[in-house]
Amino acid sequence: MKGILLYSSKYGTSERYAKMFSEQTGLPLADAVKADAAQLAAADCVIMFCGIYAGTLFQPQ
Repeated sequence: MKGILLYSSKYGTSERYAKMFSEQTGLPLADAVKADAAQLAAADCVIMFCGIYAGTLFQPQ
């Protein structure tokens, strides 16, 4: 199985956890905003790290 970790972080906590998870699993890591469409298309599994504010996923401006 080929996977990728994506993160979107307002204060840096989600990014920090995503980096630790990437180191432990060996999965590649990418910023959700800057992720390459080819990387996503090639992945069987996408894991997303982001904050949840008032019931909504964090979306950077």
